[in-house]
Amino acid sequence: MITVLSGLLALVLFGAEGEEDPRAKELPELSREQAEPLAAACREGMRCKEALERVAALQKLAAGRHDAIVKELVKALKDKDRTVRFVAVQLLGTQRGPEVQKALLPIVTAGRSFDLLNASEAVRSLGYVGYGKSGFKILEDLFWKQRAKEVRKAIIEAVGRQKEKEAVSLLIAVLDQPIPKDPNDPNNPPPSFWQEKYDEWIHFKDDAINSLESITGKRFFNSDTAIDWIENEGKKQGLKYTKQPNPWP
Repeated sequence: MITVLSGLLALVLFGAEGEEDPRAKELPELSREQAEPLAAACREGMRCKEALERVAALQKLAAGRHDAIVKELVKALKDKDRTVRFVAVQLLGTQRGPEVQKALLPIVTAGRSFDLLNASEAVRSLGYVGYGKSGFKILEDLFWKQRAKEVRKAIIEAVGRQKEKEAVSLLIAVLDQPIPKDPNDPNNPPPSFWQEKYDEWIHFKDDAINSLESITGKRFFNSDTAIDWIENEGKKQGLKYTKQPNPWP
């Protein structure tokens, strides 16, 4: 589970009640004459010692899209403060282009320096920006290697936003409630195990339904119905079902 480590990070994460995610806004494309002063002001603000002031400097870049803005946000990914890096990851999702994808994809790659909080936010940003031809494989790998419900939810949302056809099988794998195949098997894990899996599943179950609908145009509530449709009608849309690993080991 993601743990909020500071009051500043909590403020950035949750903001004011009802505050809109900046990535959900369609920002205008800026001219170089418009973008350069914003970038210069950001560079000046990033020299401040206080992390809160550096966060404020970055947030002013959410005025529009331009390569000069992308450049400043990418530099901020190396800031010593985790909250500043978090904001940079989030705001990269307001921009567009291959340089944005190139900056975000390493953050979601499972490895020794993996940061679950920033990775989840980077996945959400990729859902808006796109992740290129090879990006889905990275997200798919992350889904199976990092089982935290927050990152799984972010991946499910992102592939739905991108209408990712390759994600159909993954989404189907998490449609059904995790329960023992044979409730009378004495070797079943204890009820606490299934309660934990249920809490994880319910966290993103509706997102899986919605993302699958975004891709297929159909609303499915269980895997059997979804598989049957994919293997018949779905083929006409270029969709394919492949059996997935057990998501609740």
